[in-house]
Amino acid sequence: MLPRMSPTLRSIARRFALFAAAAAPLLVGGRAHAAVTLVMQRGANTQSVLYVDGDKMRMENPGAGASQHATTVIIDAAGKRMLMVDEAAKTYSEITEADMKRFGAQLEARRGEMQERLKSMPPEQRKRIEDMMGGGAGKPRELKFERLGDKKAINGFSCEMYRVLEDAAPKEEDCIAPWSASILQRSDFEGLRKFAENMAKSSGVMAAGGGRQMFEQFDKYPGFPVSRRPLEAGRGEDEQLKSVKRGSIPAAKFAVPAGFAKKPLPTGAVGGGGPPHGPRP
Repeated sequence: MLPRMSPTLRSIARRFALFAAAAAPLLVGGRAHAAVTLVMQRGANTQSVLYVDGDKMRMENPGAGASQHATTVIIDAAGKRMLMVDEAAKTYSEITEADMKRFGAQLEARRGEMQERLKSMPPEQRKRIEDMMGGGAGKPRELKFERLGDKKAINGFSCEMYRVLEDAAPKEEDCIAPWSASILQRSDFEGLRKFAENMAKSSGVMAAGGGRQMFEQFDKYPGFPVSRRPLEAGRGEDEQLKSVKRGSIPAAKFAVPAGFAKKPLPTGAVGGGGPPHGPRP
């Protein structure tokens, strides 16, 4: 499993780790723009930082509380790999295209085993499990945005309030800033498109159904969420965008620090027995 991160940053990390494709809907046309650094904060936790520069991405979560380690996820599109860095232990793990292929094969085998088990289950129980697996109707969750009519300025960013619904159920209220050069543009992620597509194909996710529809879902976002407030209990804390900076990012930000030891993927990670939700979008 990936370490605990802010919902927005964790969304990217998990989808790149499992599907390596969540950013694909954001990678639409246009030339890549200057590197961008975003600072996010969830609740009273330490701020998290997202760096994007062409075909490289870095997600930092310094941790919240003494029991949580600082964690970093680095995506290297050119090298077709993702690195998970444990800052406290001075170690890192690597997920490569080959790992994704192994994960895809494992996932397909497990889906086959589960389908066999489903045959002996009562219809209602079978339907519940099929829906959880995404294999029931074969449809992605429907994502909709309802304008609430309020416009705000949060941390200096102008945004408009929306209620976000999944399958008609309210999930969160976001204050969304339109895609623009002042915050983020879809083309800021253009350099990661090939990585996303290759890794998704390697894992077999595209063939498993729902992959392309998922991209279409995320493409519905009218902009970048400056603030997010979950509407369901236990769905996490409020999150806000604190700052955006455009400009060069040192190459060292996208490399493992000297002296860090490589360790195998832990049990339950891709290639080790199982897998480890712009920004969202």
